[in-house]
Order: sequence, then structure tokens, then C-alpha cells
Amino acid sequence: MIDSVLAKVKNGFFAEDFIVKEQEVIPAFVDTHAHMAEQGFFMRYPSLIWARSKKELLKFLKEHFDRHNELNIFVDYDDSFFEERINKKDLDAISKDIPIIIRRVCGHVAVLNTAAIDYFSQKIKYDFVDRNTGIAREYFPLNLYDLLTPQVDEIKEGILVAQGKYLKEGITGICDFAKDFKVFLAYRELEKEGKLKIKVELSFYENSFDELKEKGLYSGLVFGRVKIGGIKLFMDGSVGGRTASFYQPYTDAPFVLPFYQEDELKDKIRQFEKSGFKVLIHAIGTRAIDTVVSALPEVPDFNHRIEHFEFPSIWSLKEVARKKVHISMQPNFVRKWYRMYKKALSYEEYLKMHPYRTMQEMNITFAFGSDSMPFGPLFGIEGALMHPFVSQRLDKKEALKRYTEDAQVLSTLSVGAFKKGFFADFLRLKNNTIVAVYVEGKKVYDRSGA
Repeated sequence: MIDSVLAKVKNGFFAEDFIVKEQEVIPAFVDTHAHMAEQGFFMRYPSLIWARSKKELLKFLKEHFDRHNELNIFVDYDDSFFEERINKKDLDAISKDIPIIIRRVCGHVAVLNTAAIDYFSQKIKYDFVDRNTGIAREYFPLNLYDLLTPQVDEIKEGILVAQGKYLKEGITGICDFAKDFKVFLAYRELEKEGKLKIKVELSFYENSFDELKEKGLYSGLVFGRVKIGGIKLFMDGSVGGRTASFYQPYTDAPFVLPFYQEDELKDKIRQFEKSGFKVLIHAIGTRAIDTVVSALPEVPDFNHRIEHFEFPSIWSLKEVARKKVHISMQPNFVRKWYRMYKKALSYEEYLKMHPYRTMQEMNITFAFGSDSMPFGPLFGIEGALMHPFVSQRLDKKEALKRYTEDAQVLSTLSVGAFKKGFFADFLRLKNNTIVAVYVEGKKVYDRSGA
């Protein structure tokens, strides 16, 4: 089967359209919502993703705290499994005079000890943290990468480390998000050096907008394996951080308003459209999603996207179908956190969770990504196959398509399908395990080591 696919490859591209009926050989995955550059940079810090209790996490922090480091940073903790949340007091018990920061896996929450609060108070001139609890939401955790000011060489190093891990998961196309313009420069340099194997649609946070205009960039502009995406906006936060915006309060926290009012969001979308950019809007809670859908133009200049779209109302589903909005969803969230969602949300809100089957029947354009939590598509696909609501489950063939052909539509990258002119990127599956990955017709990963 591999030989028959390779026979259709010429100079790293597919020379014709074709169909492979067996599910053992499929196009490479496209992750429509990744953070490869940022994740690669943060891979230098210890991960807490494995911790299943507050006691376990604090024990690890005590053992790995380094008094000689200017900053002790730990990443990816997930307190949805914990009986109680971590706060400043817990970190101060480890050290009050050396900064300690732990950043939640969602990227929307961090906890700082007293020394870390004092350290960043010199850089951030307004209240960014609850000084009683040490908990910082939204601005600080989302901008920690910028506050650490990584340079282009450091970003490149992180991209290469992350790229190796992504390729082993069969991912050869991503929609990545740049915290600043240096990320674009890092990708471009790797492209010129011949080191970039993954095809990248790179979108930017709003803070880069002026620089993008100054450089003459716009959505769809291509630089080899790097393509300019759009501008990313946040309409709310996360359920785990209790900052996603719903109409009803959480079971243990008040409701949160969307970050923008509808008219304000409309103005931003018009501004970005006029400058040649599509908009990718993070919206998780029902209230945030409704506001975004209402604000999106009837006749857009671009296929704007909603990122996550976890708890849409029936009204939003109908409007998204009518307006032909593109949707990027993360089935790994369902697999990892459906119990946390059920505990945190009213039952009415919980029932709206990730309506894959309904969206498919309504012919909504949607595809899968990971938000890099974790980034393996096969892990995420299990979330679509094992959705808590049987009526919303997809079968394996449907779920794979959302990570390949449908993901190609959202990313507009030339990967994810067996089509003429597409990069010859594909993989071989056996017993739901990736055993080989090919990039541009060349094997880059073989599980057997051959």
C-alpha cells in the first residue's frame, strides 16, 4: 500500500488525485489549532501535566525548586482533578524570596508566590494578580511568553524540538499562533535553512497588527511552507479557569461577561478585514459564542473562524450554518475534561457540549485541532468516538476526516488530502498506532526504528 502511494509522488508532491480505501494509510494530520512555537519554548520548563493531586504537585515542586534560578517556572498543571486549588500560600511555603510560577494547562490561569508577584510588579504597572491568593487570570498567563522575552534563536530551538514531537504524532500541517513578530521571523529562518518540515498557517495576536500592516503582510500570503493566517481575538477564557462566558453562573463561581461587546467586536472585525486579515475568535462559553456569531458580518471578506466553540446554542448553530463560518474544535477537551465540565456548569449548559453529530448533519464547516493539550490527534479523536452523549459521537472515518481533509479546508494548507499538487505527506496506522510518517515522500518516522 505504501509503495502504491509513493508511486504517485513527484518531487515531494502528489502528481494526481487518488483515493486509498484502507484506513491504514491516510493523509497526514492537520492540527487546526496548535501552539507549536510557544509550546516548544515552554518545553524547557518542567511539566506538571501528570500530577493528579495537589499533594503530588507540591511534593514535586519542593523536590525540583532551584534556589539558584532567577525564576522557577512550572507549566501545564491541571487542577480539574484536585480536591482543592493551589494558591500563593502553598507556593510561599516552598519559598517566599525566590519567584515561583505555575501555569495552568489551559494557559488562562497561573499561580504566583509572593516573590514572583513582586518580580513582575516591576514589569507590569497595573493589577494583574489577586495578591491574596496569588492567582492570575487571562492577561498574565496568556502573556507570560512575552514577558520572558524569548529571542529568535530560542524560538527556533523550541520550534525544532516541538516539530520532532509533532511529526511522530503524524502532524505535518498546523495552524499556529504567534505571540509576537519574532515567531514569524523564526519560522522564516527555519524555512530558509531547510529545517522546517511542518507546513504552517501562522496567525497573530492583536498586539502584532500594526507591525503586520507596516511589513505589508495579509491573510493568504505564502512564504514557502509558511502561510499568513489572520488575527486572533479572545472573547472569553476557559471553563477550567472559570473565565469562559456563559449566561448562567458556574456551580462554584459567578458568570463572566464576554471580553468585548457586540458593537466593539464588529468594529474590530471591520478594521481587520479592511487591512486584509481574516479573524480567528476564541469563544468557549454559550454567551461568548452567541456574541461572536451575531457580530460576524453577513457577507464577510474572509472565511472567519471561531476557535473552540465548545458550548454553542441552537441559535448559534443555525447562524453559523447560514453564515458559513468556519469552526475549529478540540475533541481532546471532551476526552479529558467532560467530568470537570459536568461539575462546573449548570446541566443546561453542559448538555450543549461539542455537538459534533448535530453540526455534521447541519453541514457546518468544522475541523479538529488540539490547542496542544495534548497535541496527538489519535488521542483527540477518541474524544469524538467516545463523546459522553452517544447522539453526538462520530465514527472513526468521520473523525479522521475532521483531522485531515476538513482540517485542510480550514487551514488552506496543501496537506491533509491525497490531491494533485499537495505535499506528499501521509502516514501508516496499525492497531490505532502510528507506525510510519512520510513528509514530502520521504520517511521521517518509523516506529520500528528502521
